[in-house]
Amino acid sequence: MKDQTEAWIDDGSRPDKPALEVITFCLRRLYADKKHMFQGDVVDGLTFEELIGALLMAKDLATERQEEEEDFDVDESATPAAAVFEDCEPFNKDEFLRRLGTKQT
Repeated sequence: MKDQTEAWIDDGSRPDKPALEVITFCLRRLYADKKHMFQGDVVDGLTFEELIGALLMAKDLATERQEEEEDFDVDESATPAAAVFEDCEPFNKDEFLRRLGTKQT
């Protein structure tokens, strides 16, 4: 960019919104554009086709990540596993072997 360095841009703040929402917004703005050609340059060496392709790849990854996170959502109201065993007596190896009818020496 003419007025900023790559490092300054990379270190800059990111939108305070989910990635998928931001990517979708950018794609919609590009789809709505009627001034530029798909094969035209956004900047020297980068076409709208390439930019849209990169955004679509990022959208696919963000969608996969969101689906994975939804698959692993934990039901906070569920009883923790440790609570199920709270009333159990501690394991006693000798008692266990006695009940099996064997005694290990």
